Amino acid sequence: MASQRASKLTELEGSVLGLIATKGPCTPYAVRREFLASPSPFWSGSAGAIYPLISRLARRGLVRVAGGTGDGRAGKLYVLTPAGRRALSRWIREPLSPMAIGIPPDPLRNRVQFIGVLGEEEGRAVLTDALAKLEAHLQELITCADKKKAEGKILEYIVDRGACQLTLARLGWLRETIAFLARSND
Repeated sequence: MASQRASKLTELEGSVLGLIATKGPCTPYAVRREFLASPSPFWSGSAGAIYPLISRLARRGLVRVAGGTGDGRAGKLYVLTPAGRRALSRWIREPLSPMAIGIPPDPLRNRVQFIGVLGEEEGRAVLTDALAKLEAHLQELITCADKKKAEGKILEYIVDRGACQLTLARLGWLRETIAFLARSND
């Protein structure tokens, strides 16, 4: 049982293994860049998260050093081991938990729940600002998705289109919220 638990991957571990598998041999820095370039603020691209994680994956025998970068920086290129590929495959196939399927935490939704604490004018200003920022974020997502499509990165394009659709749903909900509150304050 303990070894089964140890072999389960977290979402971050699975994502890092997936990046190493799909991008080819890469450094922890390259993995960090992928997370930092993501339009999602969910993943941490901090050195304090990625470097220790890759070290743990190496100790577990899921990745190994395949060589150096050869650029004079003493960087190490990591690849999946056969055990790492099996762990990644299990992670992709495993039934999704309620946490993975459910509604993710949403700080915007949380704030709307308590917007009544603010006055009507200040609350409307917060919601209007959120709407503008969400619309701008959608444009960034669309640009990112279009770039992936043009580069022929079909799976990455599909994932980015999913982010666009989720953002469109959040925009619709926020517009509905603003309209509802405006009617109820009349």
